[in-house]
Amino acid sequence: CYVEFSINNQSSQELDLNTLNSAINDAIENDLILNSIYIPGDELPNYCPNLPYSIPKTENVRLIRMSPFDYQPCGGTHVKSSLELKGLSITKQKLKGNSLKISYQII
Repeated sequence: CYVEFSINNQSSQELDLNTLNSAINDAIENDLILNSIYIPGDELPNYCPNLPYSIPKTENVRLIRMSPFDYQPCGGTHVKSSLELKGLSITKQKLKGNSLKISYQII
């Protein structure tokens, strides 16, 4: 499994996976609750002003948020609480141009 991020040149450096996994485990243990809302696409900039891609303004958009983190558009399936992610670890990263691919597993 992986997630892919668009990055700018200033952030194109490798991440410390041990530090990242520690922060993820802290967030999981804090039992963060996932919230989702649906909004019209033309309201998306009010919630996600720094998206590196565009979503049609005529589409309804599902946003998810695990407080204290920002809303993110998503069309996938999600957990109800971060506790459901126990055992998650980042296994590798790959930088290529303006793309950062983070691979993970849940044991």
